[in-house]
This record gives sequence, C-alpha cells and structure tokens, in this order.
Amino acid sequence: MRLEVIRSNRTPLYPATQGDPGPAPIAKGKTYVLASYRTPPDKYDEVNKPYLDFWSDFVKRPPTPGDHPFVADTTNFMNVIRGHGLPTPPDSNKGHFHIDFNEFWVIAEGTVDYKMEGMPVFTANVGDVVYAPQGRWHRASWSGTGMSTRIAVNPRPYGMHNFDSDSGAKQ
Repeated sequence: MRLEVIRSNRTPLYPATQGDPGPAPIAKGKTYVLASYRTPPDKYDEVNKPYLDFWSDFVKRPPTPGDHPFVADTTNFMNVIRGHGLPTPPDSNKGHFHIDFNEFWVIAEGTVDYKMEGMPVFTANVGDVVYAPQGRWHRASWSGTGMSTRIAVNPRPYGMHNFDSDSGAKQ
C-alpha cells in the first residue's frame, strides 16, 4: 500500500531543478515557482524514520504490546499501536476528541472496533483506513482473539487528547 498525506491548508512543495518550472498547477489560481526552502527537514533517526517494515519488525519479531512511534518530527507523528483482543467497551465510553487536528489509522493486523460520535460501533479489518475529524468523539479498541494493530497518523507529535471525565475513558 502507498499512502500520501498532505495536511489541509498547506501548499504542497515539489522538488525541482534549476530551470524546471515544476508541475502544472493542481488548483485553480495556484502557480508554482522555483524557490528555495530555508528550513531543512528533520533528521532521520531511530524514532523518526521514513520506512517501517511491519512484517519483519512486528509480525516476525513481535515487540511488546503498546505504542511504537516511527515518525516523530516537528509536524508529523505516526505510531504503531498493537495489542491483544479485548471486549468492546460500553457506549458510555466515548473515548476522546482532538480540538485542532484530524486523525486516521491504517489497520495492519487483526481487527479494531471503533466507536465514532453519531455512529454505532463498527469493526475495521486489515487494509481498512479509518478517519476521525477534529472535534468528533472517537475510540478504538482491539477486537478478536489475537493481536490487532493500527497505525495512527497525526499532524503533530504531541496532540492533545480530550477526555470526558464522567465516562472513565482512557485508551
């Protein structure tokens, strides 16, 4: 699977060589010009890397259940969240919401139950992509009997999770 993520309200940047006019405009009223970019991208290291071999690093040699970030730079965060199947929480557990960013997940292994505000609980399977817009209550829980894994994609490393203190929700 190949997936490209472009954050909303961001103009895409394209590499170009001297004299190359760049790609054709992708939106009415946009013109691309050759320019330099003064802030270099974050360096790659053990936590911020552009590639994850899920089969080798998680299926063949399973790490402990929990969170395993593999992209964590100044504006992006991707996290492998892995665990054993559990009973689906009651509807009173609303989960959490984010005030200023959207979130989505790619299901890499097993099944994951989701509760989204305004929808009944549904089960996502391997290869499914699930999206929660900002401001919408959501929760994910590992389902089934074996291991389940979702890869979370967020626009920032330290996004605020807002919980309902009455529901006892924690993920």
